[in-house]
Amino acid sequence: MIIINVNVMKRLMHVMVTALMLIVFSVTSFAAIRTGNAGPNVYYEFNDATGELRIYGTGDMYDSNGNWDYHITGTSPIADFKGQVRSVVIEEGVTSIGAAFFYQCTRLTSVSIPQSVRKISYEAFRGCSRLASINIPAGVTDVYDRSFTDCPSLSYISVDENSETYVSVGGVLYTKDLMKIVRFPEALNVIDYVIPEGVIMAATDALYKLANVQSVTIPTSMSHIDYGSFDNSPKLTKLIFKSMTPPTFGKPKGEAIQVLKDIYIPCGASEAYAQSNWEGFTKATVSEKVLVDF
Repeated sequence: MIIINVNVMKRLMHVMVTALMLIVFSVTSFAAIRTGNAGPNVYYEFNDATGELRIYGTGDMYDSNGNWDYHITGTSPIADFKGQVRSVVIEEGVTSIGAAFFYQCTRLTSVSIPQSVRKISYEAFRGCSRLASINIPAGVTDVYDRSFTDCPSLSYISVDENSETYVSVGGVLYTKDLMKIVRFPEALNVIDYVIPEGVIMAATDALYKLANVQSVTIPTSMSHIDYGSFDNSPKLTKLIFKSMTPPTFGKPKGEAIQVLKDIYIPCGASEAYAQSNWEGFTKATVSEKVLVDF
């Protein structure tokens, strides 16, 4: 017969609980907190345990035209642990997000941007493959081209309603005057997309990697479609142009629009479009593209 001493059991339980608490405390206490400069007067603090990156201080973050060239050299201040970053909290006082600063933070899912930020620089969030949404505060007056390129999970870009510079139309980022489309989120679930009349320009990569779009209607007002648009859009088969005069097209990246089959243009515009310098289309298989008047 086994006799259990209650007092002994209590003491053992107490010892075990205390030991467990010490282990947890030790792990928490020794979780790495990395710190450093993110700008002349801006600093970062990264918590290995939580994956949170805090950016704080005053003024601009480092930019690729200044102290760092992140994309080319890979020497971003957070390069050593960028793959571990899950969330970013930028605090009031910071006035810009540096070029390619968060380039290929592939586990990043959450970004908090304060009203003090005025600029989101070139390729700031490029390659953040798990970032599903982003909110542009009212204070932002300059979102550089390609800030959100290669973000395959990005399905919505929202803008503070008090912004005087930008607006979100169905999750797509435009300038407030609706004259320029800045970025169509790659994962936005739209099949047939109609660019609003009055838009005159599509920014670099504004229409790059349209994951779900099958057709795009381009208004009569459109005068220029910049570099990268329509590239790597696996379901895009049709473009519909409303203007008799074809918009100019920026130099493409070199990737052919592999599945594009039909380009619809107004009656009588065939000669103008045939003579236009649409390099991005002529590099693809010509037999797959048919000019059809409507």
